[in-house]
Amino acid sequence: MLCPFGRRVLVLLGAVGVGRRTLKSMLLRFAPDLFATVVPLTSRAPRVGEQEGREYNFHRKEDILQKIRDGQMIEWGELDNQIYGTSTDSIRSIVRGGRMCVVDCAPQALAYLYNSEFMPFVVHIVPPPLEEFIQLEQLRHIRRPVDALSQVCAKSDEINNGVHTSQIHLTLTNRNMDVTFKRLTDALDCLRYDTQWVPDCWMS
Repeated sequence: MLCPFGRRVLVLLGAVGVGRRTLKSMLLRFAPDLFATVVPLTSRAPRVGEQEGREYNFHRKEDILQKIRDGQMIEWGELDNQIYGTSTDSIRSIVRGGRMCVVDCAPQALAYLYNSEFMPFVVHIVPPPLEEFIQLEQLRHIRRPVDALSQVCAKSDEINNGVHTSQIHLTLTNRNMDVTFKRLTDALDCLRYDTQWVPDCWMS
């Protein structure tokens, strides 16, 4: 099944602190009938007030480890001896419902997503050049130190120069969140109507 945009998954790449999660939240509020995101898996027990399928999907640790071995997790990590991650099944569930699945993930997850099943549209959110980034930060009520901004720029450069750079379809420089969001939604609208290039391997 294809979503209304012709691609099944929207992948938002970017350094921590560049605004990709804010953009994801804006998309989900903007058109919840068109976009949805995954509920992560965890091996820890539910906390007070948490509900299955809302904050997390709760699984046995052994079951998640088996999913990792079977290639059914696009990314995962461990905290306090518990596993957290995102499963391919959770993405499939959204796609089958006719919506575009929005994920913000590390570039390494493209090893599991960049294929004919998920047909992702990959967008890299980057900061402006460091000097401009510092100037823009001065306009914020809560300002991050220059070292933190420098790290965001360095990580963005690392993604740009990494092995997955050829899989990035669009790069957006985030100077203003509202402007970046408009550019993102405009690009998604173009997917509805414009002829799209896809890798040969997706058609086989």
